[in-house]
Amino acid sequence: MESKKEQLITEVVYQGNHTYEIKKTIDGFKGDKAILIGLYPTVDGDNITKIDSTQLHLINHMKELGLNEVRIMNLYSEVFDRKPTTSQLTYDKENFEYITQAVNTAGEYKLIIAYGSSHSSNKTTNTLKKNLLEAISNSKAKDRVYQISSVAKF
Repeated sequence: MESKKEQLITEVVYQGNHTYEIKKTIDGFKGDKAILIGLYPTVDGDNITKIDSTQLHLINHMKELGLNEVRIMNLYSEVFDRKPTTSQLTYDKENFEYITQAVNTAGEYKLIIAYGSSHSSNKTTNTLKKNLLEAISNSKAKDRVYQISSVAKF
């Protein structure tokens, strides 16, 4: 009989109801590091142990992907109790600057784009996506970009 212990460490960078980063680290596992860019967060400083479906899928596959650390950032920083409408989503300059700084100093980090096609008719969302892709293309990390998407079959 064997016993094994691993610890998943969660760290959140937030201010009020705005979350700028959720970092998940598997203590004791050696692997790569990644920055994942999603759409909007569900975790803030008051509910740091909450795991949404995106985080759950990511955590379940971190080892398979060879990742021991993932820094999750989102195009929008405001935390909502339920899925927000497009009219509730507003541009947050401080958040975009936080993401841009992380991308520009990514070093050995892989960049994973995971916001999909959600809110594709929303002008603000499209502008944020375009600006993010421009920032990535001007960074040293442009050769380490991956995209997560789903393909529906009918």
